Amino acid sequence: MPNTNAPTHTQAEYDALVARLAIAEAAAAAKTQLHFKIAEKTGACSVIGLGKWPTTLYFEQWMRLLDAADRLREFLIANKGNMTMKSDKKAN
Repeated sequence: MPNTNAPTHTQAEYDALVARLAIAEAAAAAKTQLHFKIAEKTGACSVIGLGKWPTTLYFEQWMRLLDAADRLREFLIANKGNMTMKSDKKAN
């Protein structure tokens, strides 16, 4: 016997719901991307999307970090077993 108390939706309501879902999915995808911004007050460059707070460094600091990228990658790989992964924290 069908449930007569179940709400019925029009095609327009369904289409509106699908559109809202698409917007929500796009917003979630945008949060996983990295964004860059130059602070007007300090002139420093911020990377947004790595964590809760932006990572902000001045030009010279970014250049030093980029110059050391290969060494940093090697260090991270060599010490991966001693590091906490963000995915591990979410599981707990």
